[in-house]
Amino acid sequence: MKLILLPLRAVGFALGFIFRLMLVLIVVIDITISGFVIVKGSQPIDMVGADPNGDSAVLGDMNYWEYMTNRLQASSETPANCHRTRLVYLAIALPVYPVMYTYVALFPESSLASHIQPSPLIPESISWKEAPITWWQLVKEVSWLAFTEPQRDYKPMIGQRVAEDMQCKLPAIFLKDRCREISNGLSTEYLDK
Repeated sequence: MKLILLPLRAVGFALGFIFRLMLVLIVVIDITISGFVIVKGSQPIDMVGADPNGDSAVLGDMNYWEYMTNRLQASSETPANCHRTRLVYLAIALPVYPVMYTYVALFPESSLASHIQPSPLIPESISWKEAPITWWQLVKEVSWLAFTEPQRDYKPMIGQRVAEDMQCKLPAIFLKDRCREISNGLSTEYLDK
């Protein structure tokens, strides 16, 4: 009887080993990705572009976590539908677009690349070595767009065109360094970049 069960035990042992190995690989990959995001998110965001008021904004030493905290807090002070729209955009766009656009940059001849809408966010062809940095840059850009793109009023009065919803506009980012300069009287300009 033991001879009959011996091959089954060997198969069971092999399957158990493979299952445990896969679990260890998943944990290692999760820790690596989490570590990468924590480290990159703690570095200065270095984004330059238009703030919600159309002015040029330089985020300087602000890191990704400070930026997201600042923008989510500012967004929560807008009407509920504006804040909810931004949260839904972030919940959908942050996990999907950076991965998809990085894939398209890695494989520009793929089927996905031929069926995707053109976007200025899609990077040029990259190598596997550049993929993590490209992915992180796309995460920052998608996060930036969530708070700088104007939201539209999709319920206009009869006869009006769909226009920018002015109630959804966020105040510009006011950095600590600029606050210090203004409070010391070194700068009279209120440029919150």
